[in-house]
Amino acid sequence: MKLSVMKNKVVELIYESSQYYSDPYNEVQFGINVINPDGNTKRIPGFWGGDNIWRVRYSSSKKGKYKFKTVCSDKTNKDLEGRTGEITVIPYEGKNPLYKHGPLKVSNNKKYLEHEDGSHFSGWQIAGTSHCQQGTNGQKLSKSLHRIGLKKVIMSLY
Repeated sequence: MKLSVMKNKVVELIYESSQYYSDPYNEVQFGINVINPDGNTKRIPGFWGGDNIWRVRYSSSKKGKYKFKTVCSDKTNKDLEGRTGEITVIPYEGKNPLYKHGPLKVSNNKKYLEHEDGSHFSGWQIAGTSHCQQGTNGQKLSKSLHRIGLKKVIMSLY
């Protein structure tokens, strides 16, 4: 199986099992081991998708060729165990900043959010209204919140 996906977008791998499980949530663990272009391996858990369908969703913020191999706790299930493939991650072509610049992270000074590539996140900001009013999106947010009577926004990041 060879697939191609743009950077930071999700590709879903779907496998159909000929083996029936009466309690798939508790009987089977399924996923893929992904080997990135640098040779490092990462385990991505999959999930039961109903009936005899199993799914894995994967995304990468780095371009290149990624090899993968399915792993299943039921080693006798050849539909779910040992299947191999390759995902080629290509540059993102579009305007969505989350795909273009990568997922959000807390900045080093812990005062705002930025994209994985270090570029400024122009949406919701942390640490008070002074930050919200710096950009056009922040001004729109600040006005919207003021219009409905809110003076503060408290966010929790998990």
